Amino acid sequence: MSIPEVSSRSRLLAFLQKHLNYRGPGAILAYRRYTSSTTITTESTSTTMDYALNGSDKVSITFDAPDTGVAEIACSVIANPGNSDYGYLGLSDDETTFSIYTPTGDPTNSAAIFYYADESDLEYMTARWVLPRLTPNASYTFYLGIAVHDAAHTFEIRWGGIYPSMMLAATALPENIVLTNS
Repeated sequence: MSIPEVSSRSRLLAFLQKHLNYRGPGAILAYRRYTSSTTITTESTSTTMDYALNGSDKVSITFDAPDTGVAEIACSVIANPGNSDYGYLGLSDDETTFSIYTPTGDPTNSAAIFYYADESDLEYMTARWVLPRLTPNASYTFYLGIAVHDAAHTFEIRWGGIYPSMMLAATALPENIVLTNS
């Protein structure tokens, strides 16, 4: 088999580095799966965002920012807000005290209502955040946070046991994405 771009050893190394270590748009920068043989439940009865926990460990994802400086984090998980209430998910880059992450230059932070239930409903949902203006090749760790809209209710996320795994993924996006502020 012959690859036309690879006629010398140095060109072969350049070709392999370009195509095997691809970190451009669409590249998966990190992927984290949380699962267990028993059901894991993280719940909140607070309207203040706090860390989602996997046992005593904070749910997180670590990645090196792509050359474009723009990444998307996606979280797929079973969600269960209380009757007629909303569940919030958010991100923090602070390992010590949960503080909502606000991307540089964005008018809003990463906390958002991701799920509403008019009764007790279990739904496998995916939340997504676009993180612009990251420092290329810098290492970032983001922690998942959870809160409920009304303190009289409970918002849960679940994984493992009879429920699907929770997945966190960081994906590189192109630098020319359009971020519209309304």
